[in-house]
Amino acid sequence: MFYERFYMKAENAKTFVAQAAAKVIKANAIGSKTTWTTEDHMRACSEAIANVVDPQWKENDGELSERIRDVLADTYNVSAFTQYLEKKFQGTGHFVRTEKKAKTVNELDAMLDAALAAK
Repeated sequence: MFYERFYMKAENAKTFVAQAAAKVIKANAIGSKTTWTTEDHMRACSEAIANVVDPQWKENDGELSERIRDVLADTYNVSAFTQYLEKKFQGTGHFVRTEKKAKTVNELDAMLDAALAAK
């Protein structure tokens, strides 16, 4: 099953699968395609968390998932926070990220062209 492959517990995977299936069904109904966005992922995460906090949250507190999603949306940018910590503690040895040389678009284009030509 997909959750084993991606190391997701079955109880969490149920929420993700249900939301993904709903998106496909809706897209098929209108003759369209669908995608999985960060917003979709945060919504599924929120529902999975809400299910742990209160399995009856839909009946008890229908807004619980939305409040959790708001917190996730506010705190989800790991990269920005990592950059902040790196700058804040610069020179101390704390929160040092590994150096990775970014590829330019031209370099990526050349690499892709070379890989395609090799096939």
